[in-house]
Amino acid sequence: MEENEVDWIAAKAWEFLGDKVKDAPLTKKEVEMAFDVFARPRVLRLGLSEFERRQVEDRIMAKLEERAKQMNLEYWKKEGL
Repeated sequence: MEENEVDWIAAKAWEFLGDKVKDAPLTKKEVEMAFDVFARPRVLRLGLSEFERRQVEDRIMAKLEERAKQMNLEYWKKEGL
């Protein structure tokens, strides 16, 4: 699986987080919701083995958490989730 596919999937979830951060600081709950709604279905359609799927999901979740922390810092001057 190419890294740009993982980035594209993560970017779709970032769009959701970008809207949510305007209302309040992001929490782990919003990150998980973005993952479940936007990333997980796309990853499942890739037809990966269980091992590959878990690796990709872990990479996407890490990207989402990092981006959410950055958004919180930019919008709310709050570190972390």
